[in-house]
Amino acid sequence: VDEQHYNNNNNDEDDDMSTETPPKVIEAMEMVRRLHLLAASQQPQLHSLIYQLDSQLTQLFIDSKGVKQTTIDDFFHRD
Repeated sequence: VDEQHYNNNNNDEDDDMSTETPPKVIEAMEMVRRLHLLAASQQPQLHSLIYQLDSQLTQLFIDSKGVKQTTIDDFFHRD
């Protein structure tokens, strides 16, 4: 009976997660900034993991902006 109750509760949590709207990349980057604050004050062992996540989110943000600048000349020769 306890296992059935656990499974029902677990399914309810899964349903809640599937209807939740995921954050935008910029919102996730703000969350990571706040995680840096947590790590600095309470959980220093998390720093390397948070830096990896921060790096990946930053790359996603850059990639989402479309056109990339490849050289300094590209910056000055935009249409």
